[in-house]
Amino acid sequence: FTYAKHIQTSIKEYQKTASSSSLSEFSMHCDEETPSRYDLELQIRSLTKKLAKIDSLVAKGMANLSSDEHLKVMTRNLVVKQIDLLKKRLECNEEERKKKGKKEEEEVDKEEEEEEEEEERDEWREGKNEEEEEEAEAKKEKKEEGEEKGKEEEEKREE
Repeated sequence: FTYAKHIQTSIKEYQKTASSSSLSEFSMHCDEETPSRYDLELQIRSLTKKLAKIDSLVAKGMANLSSDEHLKVMTRNLVVKQIDLLKKRLECNEEERKKKGKKEEEEVDKEEEEEEEEEERDEWREGKNEEEEEEAEAKKEKKEEGEEKGKEEEEKREE
């Protein structure tokens, strides 16, 4: 009876420390610093192996387990939660990467549109400048023609 009580108290203590340290360690949010996909997958694999070991202990039967093995079995749910949290974090990171990709595409599109608009404005300005130059040349020609006519008329008057 005292041995069973000892196991129960040590299980409770272990669960408290495991839940406080492990879950706080694994309860990550998307806005925190994002670990690489490779790191997350490694953590998931190691926890999955740990879960497999726990399941093999359960298969032995609870009566034949040592106190340490019994503790490991009792923490199975914590390991499952850790794996779930890591998988969610991995999904969240993928979503963030997709969002960033979309934002970058939108920025590139905006930059291209702005460049096109700037080129159109430049072309319009060049076209307008050419028109103004042509108008100025036409005015000069008219002025010169006017001056020539004026000179011719003057010469005719003098004659």
